[in-house]
Amino acid sequence: MPIIFKEERPRKFLLKHGEVFTLRLNRKKFGRDYMTYKRGGKPICYVIVEDWGRVYTDYPLMLSKYVRKSSYLTIPEWLEAVKRVNRLKILPKVLQLIRVIKIDKTTQGEVM
Repeated sequence: MPIIFKEERPRKFLLKHGEVFTLRLNRKKFGRDYMTYKRGGKPICYVIVEDWGRVYTDYPLMLSKYVRKSSYLTIPEWLEAVKRVNRLKILPKVLQLIRVIKIDKTTQGEVM
């Protein structure tokens, strides 16, 4: 199952900087995978997914050391974007670091 970034901002950040922190509702597979922009989409790049543990959203300040590599400027902005994009009523519970290992040459890192 690929890592899906529906939101353009963290997707571009990942391609530009080579890594991005992401918040997920549930733990996803970690290890090697590919990133795309939608379910069934073509690979944009190949990544390593690292599990950084559980997020306790009652204590959002714990995210302060990760927010600068999330593509967002503030923790509330990051949390609201995740809720909006995923149509969540609850906040995500898992922090993962996604690192690019190879950009797909056929898509050249672009959304098709």
